[in-house]
Amino acid sequence: MNRMSTKNVLSVLKGDNELVRRLGLTDPDMARPLFHVWNLILSEYGRRPFGRRWDDIPYFLYNDREIHIGPVHPTRGFQESIFNDEIAGAFEINIFRQPGKSKMAFLREKYPALGKERMTELVQKLSQIHMGEMEPYYVMRYGFYEGHTSYRVDPIAIAFLFGLRSLEEIEATFPGVLYKTLTTHFTAKPQPPDR
Repeated sequence: MNRMSTKNVLSVLKGDNELVRRLGLTDPDMARPLFHVWNLILSEYGRRPFGRRWDDIPYFLYNDREIHIGPVHPTRGFQESIFNDEIAGAFEINIFRQPGKSKMAFLREKYPALGKERMTELVQKLSQIHMGEMEPYYVMRYGFYEGHTSYRVDPIAIAFLFGLRSLEEIEATFPGVLYKTLTTHFTAKPQPPDR
């Protein structure tokens, strides 16, 4: 890892550490549901013929929330860990949860000025995660949530998706700045909302 990338990784680690701390959670709390998803996928792959797609389970329950998985795709080859350890990845995993009418009404009430496009972005960042199997290990071992890449497992999204914190608790933690917190790079202390 070169000097610049080390600086960027340290910035991401520091910012995400602050997000997790503010949520009143720990990295193991965050990693647990991600490992649950990965272990479920592994068990399903172990039951089927080689090459068959994984799409048999429409959802599973976690903290009384319906969590949807899909699609799950093997990639072409392996991605090696940025931490120069034995972790390697070869899957793309999508997980999501439907926010529901009451949660959508709550967000529209709290963020009336966002507009349709930015509200859609807020809901997507809050309720969907695109990851590989490396991310649970990264979170558990290093407190690394993948920065702001397409494989980011945002601590706020993990807390919402898996019911570790309610939407109301998350909003109380980041009052009026949830959109900026989810969309601003390396943010430990969110900026005030646009006027």
